[in-house]
Amino acid sequence: MASGLEEIVRFGTADYVVFVGLIATSLGIGVFHAFTGNRNPEDYLFGGRSMSVLPVSVSLLSSYISAIAVLGCPGETYGHGLQISMLSAGTVIGVLLATVIFLPVFYPLKMTSINEYLELRFRSRFLRLTIFLVQLVPTFVYSGLCLYAPTLAMASVTPLSVEANIIILGVVCFVYSAMGGLRAVVWTDVVQMAVVLAGTVSVVVVACVRVGGLEEVWKIAETADRTQLFDLSLNPYKRHTMANVMTMGAVLFLNSYGVSQTNLQRICAVPTIGQARRVLLMNLVGMVAMSILQDFSGICAFATYHGCDPLARGIITSKDQILPYFVMDQMGFIVGMPGLFVAMLYGGSLSSLSSIINSWVAVVWTDLLEPLPWFRNVTRSGAAFINKILSLLMGLLIIAMAFFAKNFGGLFQTTMTLAGVAAGPTLGLYLTGVLVPYCDRRGAFAGLVVSATFLAWITLGASIYGSKPELLPFSNETCPGFYRDHGTNESLFKPAFPAEAPKMEAGFMDHAREVQAPDSATTANASLSENDNWGLMYLYGLSYTLFMTLGMVVFVAVASLVTLITGETPIQWENHGNP
Repeated sequence: MASGLEEIVRFGTADYVVFVGLIATSLGIGVFHAFTGNRNPEDYLFGGRSMSVLPVSVSLLSSYISAIAVLGCPGETYGHGLQISMLSAGTVIGVLLATVIFLPVFYPLKMTSINEYLELRFRSRFLRLTIFLVQLVPTFVYSGLCLYAPTLAMASVTPLSVEANIIILGVVCFVYSAMGGLRAVVWTDVVQMAVVLAGTVSVVVVACVRVGGLEEVWKIAETADRTQLFDLSLNPYKRHTMANVMTMGAVLFLNSYGVSQTNLQRICAVPTIGQARRVLLMNLVGMVAMSILQDFSGICAFATYHGCDPLARGIITSKDQILPYFVMDQMGFIVGMPGLFVAMLYGGSLSSLSSIINSWVAVVWTDLLEPLPWFRNVTRSGAAFINKILSLLMGLLIIAMAFFAKNFGGLFQTTMTLAGVAAGPTLGLYLTGVLVPYCDRRGAFAGLVVSATFLAWITLGASIYGSKPELLPFSNETCPGFYRDHGTNESLFKPAFPAEAPKMEAGFMDHAREVQAPDSATTANASLSENDNWGLMYLYGLSYTLFMTLGMVVFVAVASLVTLITGETPIQWENHGNP
């Protein structure tokens, strides 16, 4: 273990080569596709609907493996154990349901924006625009965070400031997205996924070698109570159990792969529905494999520092700092490894941001601009040019949001918790549209208002009144006596990354993990007992894993009930194209 981090916190020549190589490759792909196509909106936004299965599958996977996952997943298992890994089982359920429920409905419609379905189904343009606005703010807040957090890591190892890194990363991402369209997004995602995979595998391999093999890593983790996977408790106040984690995974990925514009736009970019199914299934295999790797990397890091842990010693201040610390401390001697790690963070952010930009260009163009008189009769080449301008404008907006992200502070987690309010009601709306044929627009509006308001209320209450999750024990018993007795000497040790970076980065992934129900049912029930004179604590103390499901269920129930009470509005299918 390094005696201090002062010697390894700066990039060397090889690190710059690795990092700049990723940036140059991304730009090169964008330039190439700018000159080989994208002459109309269909080509620009969907790759002409002629993309190949494998690159589209890898692109979907790359967007999922964002910088948030790169830092947040290892930090979660390092601090709380492997129970969260049951999310992969829920992922399988969610993706398979999306393949069966939504793909057969949406793919044949050849829509540019998924919100077109709502106008077709409920004959309400206002409902379509309402969902657009509901999704807009959370998307751009998340995008700003995606851009901001990795630049903190880069600023700590290079002479460039956070602000300079925001501009560099933002310009690179938005230029290749605007120039190259979906083809550039997909192929840069493939390159970036290779970088993320190489970095994650390297961490696991080095850790296993350091500790003495996979068996030894597992033995250490088991001794420290970090290998529990099958907690069969049904207590809704317990932060993670097998049931609530699987439920969250199923609902989360049913939403992501069933009704998300960002993902459906690429899934529908292949020529046939059979190929679209293969895209989803291939992506599912990759997601499960990468999730296992990332979760296990946190366990590997814990095993490496077992008995002399950097969190116990105060070298790091957040569980989500463990992977950056591990890379700089244990792998800094490998030529180019720090550069590969930062490139991995950047690659995750680039893939997520470019996908968001491309998909939101499609939504803004189709939902807002195309129906207007000024744009209705524009030529196809003119429409493609407008789409590129939209990409650049969105890029500027996200850069501005990234600068603003520096000021989020403690308010940020509450903001991100509320951002999740949109997902449950949105999924409920589309599920109702597909599976509840008698539900009309009056029921849909009522369900949307009630479920979104209810979910906003309880998530805000949980953020204010809920307890923080408890970390599993860490130890510094095997550290040299000086550190065990006196803690960390700040003159010798310095975190490789600023303390606020991993905290901020993991905030979105966690939603309310840091402000939700405690880890154990005992602690949760004790909390409820202390507040038993206030019944609302029974809502505020619920595990964050149940919130999205709760929003979806409330929407379906309210929408169905209101339709039954008010009387179903007859659907005239021949008028589906009219507002």
